[in-house]
Amino acid sequence: MMAIVLALLHGDTRVDDLFYDFGNHRWRFQDNWWINTLIHSGGKELILIIGLGSLCTWLASFRWSKARAWRRESALVWLCIALTTGSVALGKKLSNQDCPWDLARYGGDRPYVALWNSRPGQLPRGRCFPGGHSSGAFALDALFFVFRARGRTRLAVGSLVGTTALGLTYAVGQWMRGAHFPSHDLWSAIIAWEYAVALNYLIFFRRQGKDGVP
Repeated sequence: MMAIVLALLHGDTRVDDLFYDFGNHRWRFQDNWWINTLIHSGGKELILIIGLGSLCTWLASFRWSKARAWRRESALVWLCIALTTGSVALGKKLSNQDCPWDLARYGGDRPYVALWNSRPGQLPRGRCFPGGHSSGAFALDALFFVFRARGRTRLAVGSLVGTTALGLTYAVGQWMRGAHFPSHDLWSAIIAWEYAVALNYLIFFRRQGKDGVP
């Protein structure tokens, strides 16, 4: 709902306007090292490391007893990352939405076309919705359910605050360089949370009363 409100009230452009220099026709932070190298490139590597680490732990749990104690938790993390980022990647291919830097308003060559409007056939396909970069960080919401399953409620809440902050950092970094609108990343956050909730149910609660672990 909030994503729709952002679009209807022009909240997306109001936010991204803050990061565009209309006088010099460039994004203020398009060449910023912190945004491009640390948050964008480094951020991708961080999610990849966490995803591979959790996958390796899950695979190891079928051979080593110490890893077996973390089988369900590691499955929850790597599945949430894989499903969230995979779904967002598919959504980007199907949604046909442009990035801000592609739009005439921000020095590009395409008109703004809302998600619910018909897109002129002569325009190149857009591949920018939902937000891909932030989706991996928001997928770490799975850690909330990992710690909660271990009875670490305070740590669970702290991890949720931390992963939300990380996702917002990734998202704002993309807004600052013209790669996404806020609504793009809000949808990614929603998708990630829905996957985390569903996987938590399937992996933990649905198996209560059954022997073994997935």
